[in-house]
Amino acid sequence: DDDDDDDDDEDEEEMESRYNGSSAQVEYARSGRSRCIMCNLPIANRELRVSVMERFEYHEDGQRFVHIGCIRRFNDMVAAHQRIVPSRFNFYGIQPADVRRVRSIAV
Repeated sequence: DDDDDDDDDEDEEEMESRYNGSSAQVEYARSGRSRCIMCNLPIANRELRVSVMERFEYHEDGQRFVHIGCIRRFNDMVAAHQRIVPSRFNFYGIQPADVRRVRSIAV
């Protein structure tokens, strides 16, 4: 359907204007309550995740989260200047094996 294509375009436009991964940070989840904004699945306690900023028109910006494995999908949905760029991450407190994993997944 053409209507379905229009909905997909609107979703992509909303992603482009709403989320900013350019200042993203990698971290371990502090609880099991967060969900990935890409796949909507829970992010387990102590699981590696990326935090991104969500902009709101009428109130303060907020923090949202992306699974490490969903970074490429996130980057495909947002404008180039809003992409998650692992080379900018501060990996302080992240285990060396997890640093390598992030760098290998998020190209």
